[in-house]
Amino acid sequence: GKKICGILPEVLKDRVIVGIGVNMYHSESDFSLIDQPTTSLSAEGISIDRDKFLGLILTSVDTYFDRLISGKFNV
Repeated sequence: GKKICGILPEVLKDRVIVGIGVNMYHSESDFSLIDQPTTSLSAEGISIDRDKFLGLILTSVDTYFDRLISGKFNV
């Protein structure tokens, strides 16, 4: 498979900061200098509005965070 996104957690004192990156609009030639198989949504023929996509991600993160803090999601 090819990498299309990444999640980067970072511990800062008593918190964990999580960054999410998604390759949305890059072409195959944009990845020519990267030493691992990489792609993007657009290169795979997937078209989605950036704002709609962000809304879906934030809704999902919020749902799972609520489950985590309420004890309904086991880590």
